[in-house]
Amino acid sequence: MAHSSKTRANRTRQWRRGTLVAFVVLGMSLAVAGPTLAAGASTFTVVDKFSTVTHFDPYPPCNDFGGSTDTATGTEHFHVTDLGDSLAISYGETFWITTVPDRPTEATYTHQGTDALAFQLRKDGSQIYHESFHDNGVTFDNGQTYVMIRFFTTFVYVDGSVLVDHSFGANPPPC
Repeated sequence: MAHSSKTRANRTRQWRRGTLVAFVVLGMSLAVAGPTLAAGASTFTVVDKFSTVTHFDPYPPCNDFGGSTDTATGTEHFHVTDLGDSLAISYGETFWITTVPDRPTEATYTHQGTDALAFQLRKDGSQIYHESFHDNGVTFDNGQTYVMIRFFTTFVYVDGSVLVDHSFGANPPPC
């Protein structure tokens, strides 16, 4: 069988785990940025090009997904600005993913995505967070079908209480 949008959920979940890695990188970068900002610098920026290869094992319950090797390449930006009473932090990446199915009868395909995160960490302990994720591309199930996965989330934390906590997803594959 050919790929379907269901198999993309597995890849999307894998990329969502990549977002957690971004948070770890964010923490480590703040450790580096902190002294730089304390030394009088008002901004700190890192731009990085990346290439990552991931293999996904076959998963028959998901529309008979036969496995694939995905290569993601792109550019990520990390930026911190000291606003005096808070730190404004942004992280974004634009990437292309080329999928090579394990089954030689299935076509290789490429899709594009973006992930943008914005934080405001106030010295009074308040936090604002927003993420916008898009995965745009084609999938193969009885021909080419365009798929666009979107995910947005926001939360606001003030004085020990979560005031806003909402997420929205569109076109998430069910598998």
